[in-house]
Amino acid sequence: MMEMFADNIFGDIPITGLLDLLGVRYTGSGPGELYLSQDKALSKKLLSYEDILYPRFAVFNKDSEIETGGNLRMPLFVKPLRSDASLGVSGSRWSTIHCS
Repeated sequence: MMEMFADNIFGDIPITGLLDLLGVRYTGSGPGELYLSQDKALSKKLLSYEDILYPRFAVFNKDSEIETGGNLRMPLFVKPLRSDASLGVSGSRWSTIHCS
């Protein structure tokens, strides 16, 4: 079982790619599926294409102002785009977000 390689949380993608290239059998997702599952926005776009319901979402650059165009309402779950769970979310950046 592997979720990351060494200190690299995305290390499972190249490792499974290497296993594929070497013809080594393993269970679980391949590198393409792992990549898709780690990109939350791309995954939701694929769900939309297949007409599968999912929660509304917006993607923000870490330096951008938070503006959803009225598509989202507080309270919100804020998660990194390509990190597992809440890895990379710190209180200092998000503590300045407030709703008027």
